[in-house]
Amino acid sequence: MCVYCYCGDWIFQNRPPWKPTEYPLWPKSVPMPISPYAPLPMDVDQLKKLQDLLKRVKDLEDRLGCECDPNKDADYINLLEKRIEYLEKQNKGG
Repeated sequence: MCVYCYCGDWIFQNRPPWKPTEYPLWPKSVPMPISPYAPLPMDVDQLKKLQDLLKRVKDLEDRLGCECDPNKDADYINLLEKRIEYLEKQNKGG
């Protein structure tokens, strides 16, 4: 497993950015949270910081020629982008 996938898996299992029942819904390729007592969902700023971190890790791996596991299709960067867009839309009343 690449570092990008490991980081994403760990975060979504141990510090889930939102509840699995909230938008976007939890894809099957993303591990479910370990604890039923998850912390409060991340706000937009926290999500953007997490997304930036994962983009940096992915960029380094891509430059090194690291290949992702083809069976692991969890696109954490895109998943975070959907959540950010959703929250920003909600904050604008819309």
